[in-house]
Amino acid sequence: MITILNRECIYIGYDMKEFAEVRAVLERNGIRYRYKLCTNTGSYGENFAFSTEYAVYVHKRDAEQARNLLGIGEIV
Repeated sequence: MITILNRECIYIGYDMKEFAEVRAVLERNGIRYRYKLCTNTGSYGENFAFSTEYAVYVHKRDAEQARNLLGIGEIV
């Protein structure tokens, strides 16, 4: 079970396609994950541009393996 106390963020980004690819790699390799979406909108009077931030979390014990599979480094 992945909880806020034992999870580590392995991906943060704004690209939905990249987010889907990250999830697909984790699923193919049997790594359990959780994700969080944060949608932001422009303030009143602006163009109301929508941007969604995607974050993917895995159990701490799986973080190194997940990063290696994705070819990414540690998020600072």
